[in-house]
This record gives sequence, C-alpha cells and structure tokens, in this order.
Amino acid sequence: MFKGAGSSFLVVGLFIIIFLFWLVIANVDFSSSEVEDDKWLEEMGLNVNIWPDGEPEKEEWQEILNDCKDKTDTLSKARCSYVLGEIDSFDDCAMAGFSIMESDPEQCKTSDGRVFVNE
Repeated sequence: MFKGAGSSFLVVGLFIIIFLFWLVIANVDFSSSEVEDDKWLEEMGLNVNIWPDGEPEKEEWQEILNDCKDKTDTLSKARCSYVLGEIDSFDDCAMAGFSIMESDPEQCKTSDGRVFVNE
C-alpha cells in the first residue's frame, strides 16, 4: 500500500491525528486527578476494581498477603500493594501476620522493610 521511508511518517502522522480526534470525541480530561473523573476508564473497560466485594477488613489482611505474596499477576500485586500501604502501625503490622521481633519494646517488620514499634 505505502512504499518508502516517507510512508512510515505518513502512517505515524495518520495514527496521531486519529488518536487526537478520538480524544476530542471522547471528551477525555487529563487535567484532573480525581478518582471520580476516571469514569471514562470504566466505560472503556480499562478500570479494574481490585476489590469487587468491597475493601477488606483488617482481619482479612493476613489471608490476602499470604494469598498474593508468591503470585506474579497484576491483580495479586495490586492487592498486596494496597494492603501494605494500609499498614501504618505496630498493631496493623501484627494483624497482617508479620513477625514480631523480640526486643524491648517489641517491633514488627513488614515485607517492604518498614518497622513499627509497639508503644
């Protein structure tokens, strides 16, 4: 259909024009970082809810971390990252099933290296 080096520029240029036209038609607003403004992702089937049954309770963290720690799929990694991000105290760390170090005061270390002291 197209021949020569100039034709590749033509194809790339055509792709860029079509993409920009799609952005105008879809009325995509990249200026906002609000989660509510990402509804277009859901409409396009690109937004995956990692917790379809609702966010887990703290009591479920240990089971979730045990389930996803050896997996390599994106959903499992997202779930582990979410739970790790929610841990912000010694009690949270212990409830998630991380080891308690025998020290005075006690300390709990998460898999991402953070240490929480039992105060």
